[in-house]
Amino acid sequence: FSTIMDTVLQVKQAYSQTPWRKQVQTVGLFLTILVLGLVISLIYVDVSAKAVAAGRDIQEMRATIEALERSIDDKQAKLAQMVSAVEMEKRAREMGFRPVNPGEAAYLVVPEYTGRAGAVLVPPSTPEPVRAVVLSPEYSTSLVDWVKQLLYLPGEP
Repeated sequence: FSTIMDTVLQVKQAYSQTPWRKQVQTVGLFLTILVLGLVISLIYVDVSAKAVAAGRDIQEMRATIEALERSIDDKQAKLAQMVSAVEMEKRAREMGFRPVNPGEAAYLVVPEYTGRAGAVLVPPSTPEPVRAVVLSPEYSTSLVDWVKQLLYLPGEP
């Protein structure tokens, strides 16, 4: 029996690890977990930095869009002021034009000219014939009627 126990102890000692190996494995596992944590943290920081940069770019672009829209609105207001009837009349008088009297106007008749065509806002409506919708009996029979037909008249389709 003692030889068996000695053999078991020898095998156990052969396969057991020394304390420094266990410590190296523990330190290695800790360092691996630490490195993984650092890598995950770096990835998180990188993604967050890119998201912040994209957000800042979006804010800058929106500010640019708003500035351009204000500029366009300002230019449209200036254009509307420049082509207003009062401004146009003032500039025409400065250039030497004056209002024409009806007796001074010369009208020219062109035989082939039929005048301006009227604006067609809606196409002419042609009434379409109303067609009656006919449903087949399969679609117009209720479930209750269908069950009654199956129970009471099994021979008829």
